[in-house]
Amino acid sequence: MARKRVAEAGLPPPPSRTRTRILLFLLAVLPFLNGLPNDFTYDDLRVVRDDARLESPARVAEILSSEYLSDSTGLYRPVTVLSYAVQRWVQGPSASGLRLVNVLLHAAVTLLLLEWLLALGLDGRVSMAAAGLFAVLPIHVEAVTSIVGRAELLAAAFSLGAALAFLRASRERESRWRWGAASAAAFALALLSKESAAVLPALLLLAEAFRRDPESPSPLAAWKRAAALAGGGAAILGAFLGLRLLLLGSVIRATTGLPSEAINPLASLPPLVRALNGANLLWLYAAKSLVPVNLSADYSAWAIRPLTGLADARLWLGAATWTACGAIAFRLRRRWPEASFGFLFFPAAFLVTANLAFPVGTVFAERLTYLPSAGVALLASAILASVVRRVPRLATLTFREASLAAVLVVAYLPVTVLRNRDWRDDRTLYASIVAAQPESARGHYLLGVDSYRRGDLVGAEAPLRRAVEIHPRYPHAWNVLAEVLWRQRKWSEALAAQRVTVELLPDSIDALFHLALWNAQVGRTDEARRLLLQGRERFPKEEAFVMALRELDAGP
Repeated sequence: MARKRVAEAGLPPPPSRTRTRILLFLLAVLPFLNGLPNDFTYDDLRVVRDDARLESPARVAEILSSEYLSDSTGLYRPVTVLSYAVQRWVQGPSASGLRLVNVLLHAAVTLLLLEWLLALGLDGRVSMAAAGLFAVLPIHVEAVTSIVGRAELLAAAFSLGAALAFLRASRERESRWRWGAASAAAFALALLSKESAAVLPALLLLAEAFRRDPESPSPLAAWKRAAALAGGGAAILGAFLGLRLLLLGSVIRATTGLPSEAINPLASLPPLVRALNGANLLWLYAAKSLVPVNLSADYSAWAIRPLTGLADARLWLGAATWTACGAIAFRLRRRWPEASFGFLFFPAAFLVTANLAFPVGTVFAERLTYLPSAGVALLASAILASVVRRVPRLATLTFREASLAAVLVVAYLPVTVLRNRDWRDDRTLYASIVAAQPESARGHYLLGVDSYRRGDLVGAEAPLRRAVEIHPRYPHAWNVLAEVLWRQRKWSEALAAQRVTVELLPDSIDALFHLALWNAQVGRTDEARRLLLQGRERFPKEEAFVMALRELDAGP
């Protein structure tokens, strides 16, 4: 059917599957190779390099039964963690080896995407172009070059594998149950790689509206597939949530509460305001997918400032526009299926991660665009194809191996290659954040912390001061700034910064104790005693306050 539509449009037929796969593999691999020598950066350190669970096969049971991170984030991704562990056992803690597997996973996702689009009956050349664009999009660098981005890659790979297996199950009667079981298993593995894979049943239901299946065209068959999707998806999701409850004691999040305002300013907003902001940010995701300008590893406060009042018309505009365009796209699903499906796929793939139903651990992150960007790539490719079909000279081009999106692919390649360099080490990564998003308090904070760890107190002070200037209620930035000032013997400024830290972190034992200790060291004994008494009263089980009081009362 796809070849017939192409022939009717006057286009040359798509290239052979083999050559297409080779081309896509190269497109997916080559732009990311210069990132292989990069060091461990940021979350790579605590998630991969420094996780003691990865050191020995004897700790597999612990990996399977514990959280993704050790700081009670409520994340459960045992398949991803186990993949790190297996590599550690085989090759040791090699950042290059870990990153190479990420690149190969990206190539696998690209190939699976093409196969799925073709299996749905979409135009072959448009599908190839979409996969080619997907392979080289610069916004994918965070997911591919950052080692912890593997969660996105594995979730996408298993999700697309589940989608393909479901199509086989619906078409092959004799092996229906075998393929159905394979689809269910792949979906479960996707969920155990990253929680965002929970959106897969919704994506497959959407795909059913665009599916071209000459072997079972009846509405009854479509309804049966939809029922199987809904029922099977609900059962697997229920089992996954039950497992989380059993192991973590929580269905959605652990008891740590919501992410801080500095990390996700949307988390503290009322549900409707948060959801409307999330819908608005989908346009930013789409824009950065196609126009990779000022890409950044961080968009927290106040790189993105949310709209907080329901009376603000801009707050409603994003959701209203998505709704209107979505309705138009759905009505065009028969006349222009590739563009329509691509447009609807993009927001649907964000249902879990866009802060719509519940707040997530970030306000905006490029890694979250990994699978949803397939929709943008498909939409762009469909538009390009439409242009080609309407220009006679373009429609007679004879270089059949070239994608319709060749121009965009060539344009994106150098951007992707250059973007890989930002992940060379912590210093380059944090500097790239500040350069791209100068209003990111977290970016300045991370840059300051990096300088502090290097022993550059003078170099650390300026970015930390900038961080608290941008976001005055950023307790961690105040805390490190206080330490930096204290080590430079700026006593009064250090004490002032530490007092702010205590105000913002009233439950922090360390913050209060350090403030008391520093007051004692500069001779402010009365203030030190007051703080120690306060600490003894608030934290009766903490003996440090009692011992410090005894030493203070004993005198020199």
